Amino acid sequence: MTGDRPEDVESALRHWARLIARGQQAEAWALLPLLRPGVDAPPHAQLRFRALELQLRLSASLKAAHDLLPQLQQLGREADALAGAAAEDGSDPAARLRAEAECRLSESMGYRNTGLIPAALRCIARAESLLTELGDAGAVLSMQAHRLRVYYMAGMDRQLVELGESLLQQEALQLEDLLNVLSSTASGYYYLLESEDLPGYRERCIALNERALALAEAGDDVYAQCLSRLNLATNVALQGQVEAARNYLRTAAELLKRRGNVRLQSMRDQYPIAHRYVLAICDFHEGRHDDAFAALEQTAAGIGDRMLMRLRNNIVATQVKLAEQAGRLDVALAAAHRLRAYDQERAEAHIQQLVSDFSILSRQARIDAEHEALLRHGGALERALAQRNQELSTTLARLQSEIELRRATEAALQSTHDELERKAQVRAQSVHEARRLLARQEKLAALGNLGVGLAHELNTPIGNARLVASSLHDRAALLLQRIEVGGLRREHLLALVQESESGAALLLQSLQRLEQLAHKLQGEADEAQSPSVQAFDASAWAARVLQDQQMLAQQMEASLSLEAPASCPCTGDALAFSQVLCTLLDNALRHGLRDRPGGHVRLELLEQGQDLELVVADDGCGLDAAHRDRVFEPFFTTRFGQGGSGLGLHLAHQLARQRLSGELALQTNPGGGSRFVLRMPRQAVTEGVGHGG
Repeated sequence: MTGDRPEDVESALRHWARLIARGQQAEAWALLPLLRPGVDAPPHAQLRFRALELQLRLSASLKAAHDLLPQLQQLGREADALAGAAAEDGSDPAARLRAEAECRLSESMGYRNTGLIPAALRCIARAESLLTELGDAGAVLSMQAHRLRVYYMAGMDRQLVELGESLLQQEALQLEDLLNVLSSTASGYYYLLESEDLPGYRERCIALNERALALAEAGDDVYAQCLSRLNLATNVALQGQVEAARNYLRTAAELLKRRGNVRLQSMRDQYPIAHRYVLAICDFHEGRHDDAFAALEQTAAGIGDRMLMRLRNNIVATQVKLAEQAGRLDVALAAAHRLRAYDQERAEAHIQQLVSDFSILSRQARIDAEHEALLRHGGALERALAQRNQELSTTLARLQSEIELRRATEAALQSTHDELERKAQVRAQSVHEARRLLARQEKLAALGNLGVGLAHELNTPIGNARLVASSLHDRAALLLQRIEVGGLRREHLLALVQESESGAALLLQSLQRLEQLAHKLQGEADEAQSPSVQAFDASAWAARVLQDQQMLAQQMEASLSLEAPASCPCTGDALAFSQVLCTLLDNALRHGLRDRPGGHVRLELLEQGQDLELVVADDGCGLDAAHRDRVFEPFFTTRFGQGGSGLGLHLAHQLARQRLSGELALQTNPGGGSRFVLRMPRQAVTEGVGHGG
């Protein structure tokens, strides 16, 4: 644009900014090489072009904000330098103010998309001040409309509604700004209804979305049309207008099929979630309550994006309200617990974000301080004083924004807490019914544990049998090879016979174990008449399990030892006892000694009065202090992706408590490694011990 008149350049940049704001990326990218200023262009023109270029890149991809944030922060520092140098140049101050305001807007977009809300509000406040000084009332209104999007990202719904209603009273709003105000204000009403039922809010939300839809259709804004139709589908579905909700979904799906609109890509990513959410509400109003509750739970569980946490919580809150409306207090109670966990997760994420904000802003303040020192060293005293005053005003605006955000967050958390407390008091009357349903679910979960436990028990004999078969197959192939080459000797045959004999013995033991398990499964057909309490010798069963694990010990280059009385008579669930012992030995060999050839595992049985104490200790790598409290949690493993499922010790812990009436614990091993102790009664009560089902 070298040589162009200033008014022509200003007009072209304004047109380019409108294209970016409307989401017309194709046209905006086409103008990029034409509008690039030359090297002799004024600094404010170059700075403004860079600001608009960064806005274009941000609007094309929200995820690009993290990569662009350093450039945006540098842009802000250069805007500060431009403001400080304005008095030394005789150029038009309006162009400089416009360039600095554009820089602040670009910087706020980057902070908003990366979650740095206080910094975004600070930049918006500075931009509004510059535009007010410039006397551009329309641009000030546009900046306030941009503030609404920051409020939405921060969850400041009440402030969003108040500012949005105030802006709707203005007649000077541009079409794109008006659409933004309508959709943002409607979203504020929608999320306010999540925490409390306010009369007229739903109707106001629908009216705002209908007005936005009419304006979007008149201006052929496909993105705004799709957004308004999805919002209307959700709201009318919650009112029970099933057919209208489905019609809005169909028309939104047809709009998403259009090509060439980059802004629709983000809408395409979120449409499946909104589609499942609205259809679940429709299913509820059509009487398919169970299908609706299942769909809502699956939809919420499938949302993992941090940007969609509010939508996930809103879906769970909807499930709570619908379940209460249908009288399904068990579903409502479970959903309320999930909602409370999600709210806590969101609050923790917000706290982490505030910590990150403080770190980034501190780093920014340090960079600004260094920049100020350079300016003071190379410039006049007036420039340094102006820079200091600007920093003080910026810090004040940032602190005010942080206080405003913190108050809004505390109010939202307190409101959620009060609402959950009220619902908990109401549901206290149905505790007996909820407990009965939970007891039934516990029985079903116990059946699942039994199946997994038996499968775990089958792994050892089956593995031993496969090992023997593989070894005999390899030896037979070697023998055949030696016969063919004529090198067969007597010692070869003797070695094969000896290995075959030991392998057959191990194979026979494995088959006997499988036969015992088969008899056990046959006896569980009538669990109520056939309890699992039986007399068994704990020493003999421990020796048998130890023998089964010898092959694995040889593979791990480890040794096993047993210290037990000659006879240890017990009454209880022998199969559960062997399952716990097998799991502990397998854990010690595969995990405790995996990186320590020559390790040792010691098994010890002790009679402690009426109790039996089983100790499994190894001298391996042991467990970190951070992992010791989680060792019995389901699916917890330090070898994820390397063969560890995280269920072995959890199932052993469950078997110890449910089927042996005992307790399994991890204790400190003075010699290093791990030490697991099972303590159980030697004489189990028949009525208190079952199959674990």
